[in-house]
This record gives sequence, C-alpha cells and structure tokens, in this order.
Amino acid sequence: MRYTLPILLAFILALLGTFFMLNMPIYDIELFFIINRMPIFILLLIIGLLTYKGWINGFKKINRYSWGIIVFYLSGTLIMEYQTHQYSVPFEGIFITTPLILAFIFWSQKSSDYLLSIDNAYSSSDGFKVDLFLITTAFLVTGCISLITEINNVDLRGFWPFYLFFISVYGFIFSLTYSEISLQFKVKHKNYTLCFSAIIVLLYSLLFLFPKHNFLFDLVGIEPFYGLLLIMIGIHFLICFMSNMKRKTAEN
Repeated sequence: MRYTLPILLAFILALLGTFFMLNMPIYDIELFFIINRMPIFILLLIIGLLTYKGWINGFKKINRYSWGIIVFYLSGTLIMEYQTHQYSVPFEGIFITTPLILAFIFWSQKSSDYLLSIDNAYSSSDGFKVDLFLITTAFLVTGCISLITEINNVDLRGFWPFYLFFISVYGFIFSLTYSEISLQFKVKHKNYTLCFSAIIVLLYSLLFLFPKHNFLFDLVGIEPFYGLLLIMIGIHFLICFMSNMKRKTAEN
C-alpha cells in the first residue's frame, strides 16, 4: 500500500487538476503574467537565489526515466503549441496536460528502487510494478512523439491534450494485461520489457506511414491501432508460455 496508494492518489489529483485547468480562465492568467512580468520575474529570481541549493538537489534526484518523460513531453507539446498558437490560447494544452505528466513523473520517482535496482533478488510483485510503469510510459511517449510525426493531422491539432489522456489510459489497460501475463516469468525480465516498450514506441510512432487499409485487418474488421496491440499481446503470451514451459522442463 505504501507504493500503490500514493500513486493512485497522484493520478486522482491529476484528474482533478485537469478538470480545474479546463475551467480556469487561462487566457486571463497569461495576460496577468505578461502585464506584470517584471515584478514577477524579480520575485522568482529572489526565490530562486534563496532556494537554489534545494532546486539543484531536487534535479539530481530525478531519475533517467523521469528525464525521458520530460524531454519527450516538452518536445512534442512545444512543437504542437508552436503550430497551433494562432488558433487557440497559447500554452493552453500544456496547462491541461501538466497534471498528467506530473503524475507520471511522481510514479517514475516512486518506482526508482525497482527501476534502477541491480539486485538479483526478484519477486513477482516487483516485476509487475516495473512492467506496469514501463509499458504505460511507452504509450505516453508514443503519444508525445505522435504530436511531432502527425503535426498535419487536423483532428490531432485540435484535440491533442485529450489524445495524450486517451493513449495513457489505453496504455494502462494494455499494460495491465501485459503485466498479468508476465507473471509467468519467474526471473527478472526488465530488459525484455524495455525492448517490448521500445517496439511499442517505434511501431506506433511510425503508424502514420502504414497504409490505412490492410487486407488482414480489413478482413477481421479492425483498425491497425488495435490490431497491432492484439498481435503484440499474442506474441508476448507465446513467449511467456514457452519460457514457463522451458523452466518447468529444466526443473524436472
């Protein structure tokens, strides 16, 4: 509970924060900062000088997974904001999605002991936590990259903050299935999950290059976005099943 409850609360607060941002007069707030930028800058400078040691120590504690989330998020959202700022309130999308990203960073920091550990000791619960975080984060990263690769997608440009929420929730559901299947592994398999995460990011970042109509997917009446997930989860199940059978054979 010391691991699960804080993370659950973080995402609940992120959801509440998002609703709060959606109902905030973001334009008026930005206008206030622009009008009062000089005194605000001086105030922030004074606070920064008084607390710089704490900031430096805080940055040092950020793990590489959190930095990866930050870099991909800022890269995707800033490029999208640059392309759409003429048609919407500047940085509105960033304000809306910031609670979600902060929740992911909190999750990453909370999982540092599991993600960065080189200890050979392994438990199924540890593996489940690592798998759940890595696969869900892979979908978030994919969403951020899509903001760059599909910059000309009119629908995405209009609703990209909600797309990040959708793909994060969808990724979490997929990662639950993946993690449950991975319980068949009885050894540490973080590298395997990292490779699987990289494949997810690669495939879905390049999905826009795939033909919209594929004979196999059209035959079963399913879109490539969902079809690829079914194929990957099927392959993952076979790998876990074969690994489990091999382990049992070796034990006998």
